[in-house]
Amino acid sequence: RTILGNPELERTQIDNFDFRWEAFPQIGGILAVSAFYKRFQKPIEQIVQPQAEVRITYENAESAHNYGLELEARQNLGVLTDALRNFSINTNAALIASRVVLPEDVGIQTSSERPLQGQCPYIVNVSVGYEAPNWGISSAVAYNIFGRRLSEVGNHGAPDVYEQPRGQLDVNFSRTVANHFKFSVSAKNLLDPYVHYNIGAATYLEYRLGRSFSFGISYNL
Repeated sequence: RTILGNPELERTQIDNFDFRWEAFPQIGGILAVSAFYKRFQKPIEQIVQPQAEVRITYENAESAHNYGLELEARQNLGVLTDALRNFSINTNAALIASRVVLPEDVGIQTSSERPLQGQCPYIVNVSVGYEAPNWGISSAVAYNIFGRRLSEVGNHGAPDVYEQPRGQLDVNFSRTVANHFKFSVSAKNLLDPYVHYNIGAATYLEYRLGRSFSFGISYNL
């Protein structure tokens, strides 16, 4: 696709309001709840221009509002049994609502009411880590999933395109040897799900990102 700039874009300004409550129930643990509100003036969004070839460009909306809750919990599992003292779990989840206020001449955009382009309604992260300092070992397994989000804002009758929920599983392992050498291995996107973009209930585009693996050696002075 052809991507076009827009020299008439205006700078986005954002007001952030946050409230956070934290508790530390055990050594190595945290429990936190956050509430937030974000007010955007002239947010910049990626939109579609239906032409002989589909083109992507950027425009300002009038304003937008984001608000939601975020929950975070982290705990060393040694509180359950001493055999698990090297393990920890970390979770994070956010619920987000967004609404865009469009300018009065919104006639070119297909939807008069919609969420902010690119904003997920929820995001969930879960990871389990293992740390063995005496052996120089550090490792983690992490899973992330996000909710359905508006990917392309339709114009001139072209429909809006939504990216569907997709999870990702990553694993990493590292070990330090002789206080100087560090060996690391990582694997990303092990589940390799399809990336789906839908128009209504119909599939608009789908593909796979593929799995990636890496191995590294570093020397610290």
